[in-house]
Amino acid sequence: MQVRLVREVAVEGRAARFDAKGTLHHHFICDRCGDVEDTEWYNVPKPASGSQGKRIIRESELIFRGLARSVLLGMVPVDGA
Repeated sequence: MQVRLVREVAVEGRAARFDAKGTLHHHFICDRCGDVEDTEWYNVPKPASGSQGKRIIRESELIFRGLARSVLLGMVPVDGA
């Protein structure tokens, strides 16, 4: 029996990260260091009915990508330096 208490957060080229099911938050992924941070929940509207063909949308989430604060402050080495 599968309970599905966690879900995988896809992070390209990095180790998998898992979140507890039912926690409402989005994610920020740093382009440089790959760090994944939980961000505030924003209610994301579902696409208009029929806009996704015959797909049925269950939920939506945002993934923000950019540079983490630690990278901007020079706390994370760039290119392994």
